[in-house]
Amino acid sequence: MRTIASPQLILAVLTQLVENARVPDSCIIVYDNSRLIPAMIYDRCIEAYPGLRFIDKTGGEGREMFKTDSSAVMEWAEDLVLEQGGGNPTFLPECVSKADYLINIGVLKGHTLTGITLCAKNHVGTIISSNPEEPKLSPPRAAGFHAYAAVHDFEAPTWGVAGREMGTYNTLVDLMGHKYLGENTMLFIIDGLYASKLQQANESKPNHWVSEPFNNDWTSSIFISQDNVAIESVCLDFLRSEPTQIYVYGTVDNYLHEAALAHDPPSGTYYDPEGDGTRLGSLGVHEHWNNASDKQYSRNLGTGEGIELLPLGTKYIGKLRLSVPPGTYEDSVVVDIQSDVEDVNIHYTLDGSSPDQSSSVYAGGITISDNSVLNAIAYKDGYAPSAMISGLYVITKYIGELRLSVPPGTYDDSVAVEILSEVEDVNIHYTLDAAIPDQSSTGYTE
Repeated sequence: MRTIASPQLILAVLTQLVENARVPDSCIIVYDNSRLIPAMIYDRCIEAYPGLRFIDKTGGEGREMFKTDSSAVMEWAEDLVLEQGGGNPTFLPECVSKADYLINIGVLKGHTLTGITLCAKNHVGTIISSNPEEPKLSPPRAAGFHAYAAVHDFEAPTWGVAGREMGTYNTLVDLMGHKYLGENTMLFIIDGLYASKLQQANESKPNHWVSEPFNNDWTSSIFISQDNVAIESVCLDFLRSEPTQIYVYGTVDNYLHEAALAHDPPSGTYYDPEGDGTRLGSLGVHEHWNNASDKQYSRNLGTGEGIELLPLGTKYIGKLRLSVPPGTYEDSVVVDIQSDVEDVNIHYTLDGSSPDQSSSVYAGGITISDNSVLNAIAYKDGYAPSAMISGLYVITKYIGELRLSVPPGTYDDSVAVEILSEVEDVNIHYTLDAAIPDQSSTGYTE
C-alpha cells in the first residue's frame, strides 16, 4: 500500500470544517483518483460524519468511482512526447472541476523520480489520461508527465526517464497553476507526522529522522500555508537536510523556480494550463532558509517580505501603528511608532529600504523634515517579528513671498534693487523684459 495522509490528520481537518467552519458534511468530498481510499481513513471519517462523500479509483463499499469532466482539460505547456506511451489528452475529474475550493493534503516524503512529493505532485493523483494502445499505463505515464518532472535519471524495470536540467519546463507548474487545481486551493497542508524516504510504503516505511529537532525520532510535524510554493520550499529544506532522505538530489528546485517566476520563468515557458491565452502569474514565494540549525527565512530575519516559518505556539507582536498618518504636510512632522506589545525593539529606515536588526533603533518620536519613506519592524525574544509597516511622508515646504528692497514706481534715476527672501540659501532667477522667469533665467546674486 502506498503512503497516504494520516487518518488522524484527515479527521482533524474534517472536524475543523464541520464543527468550526460550519460546512455541512454532505458538501465535503474526500478524493483520490489514483488509488483506493483505505478503510482506516474511510471507516473512522464516515462514522464521525456520515454525510461525507468519498471518491476513489474504482468505487465500492461506500466509495464512488471518479467521473471524468471532458471539458476540464489540462493543457500542458509542451507536447509531452519524451516519455514512452505518453502524450495523450489529460482531463480532470468532476469532483475537482465543480468544487468551490480545495484543501490539498500532501505527505512529507522523498520520491525516486521527482526527489520530493508534496502538495504539487499530489495532483498527479488527480489527472486522468489513458493510452488506447497501452491501457495498463497509469494516468501520469499516459499523459507523459514524468519525463518533464524528473530531477535525476530514473530507471524502472520496464521504463525510465532522464533527469531534467535547471531552467527547463516542468509539468508540476501546470498542475500548480491550473484554475481547478492549485489556483482553487485555499489551504496547503503537509502531513509530517510520519515522514517517509519515498513514495512507496511497501518499499520504505516511515522512518525516524536523525536531524534536529527530530533527533532520531518521528518527525511529528504538520506544515500549513496558503502559498503552495512557500510550503514546498520549506519542506524541501527539511527533506534536503535530513541524511536519511537519499533521493532528494538533482534539480529538485527547478519546479519551484519556475512556479515562483511563472510569469517570466527561467525556461522561457509560456505556462497557460487552461489554454485560454492567459499566462500564469507568480504562484508564490521561493527561498531557502539561512541554515539548517536556525531555520530562518527572510521574514524571520526581517530582511525581506518572503517566507516566515513559525513554530506552533509562536507569539506575535502584531501590526505596528504610526501616530501620524502617511501623507503630504506643509511642515515637519514627528512620528511615533506604536505597538500593543510592551518592550519591543523597533528598527526603522527613512530611505524606503527594508529595516532589520542592524537598522536605526527607534527611541522616541522621529522628526521627518524632508520627503521620506518610513519603514519599521519590531522584534522581541520569544515572538515572531512584526510585519513591516510603511508610510510615505511628503513635506511640501514654501519659500513664501519674495520682497523687493525698492518699491516699484517711477524714479528720476537708476535704482539698485535687491530681491529678499526670509528663507536662506534660495536660488533666485529673474527677468527684466516682463517675461516669466524660470530656472534658465538670469540667476540673482547679491
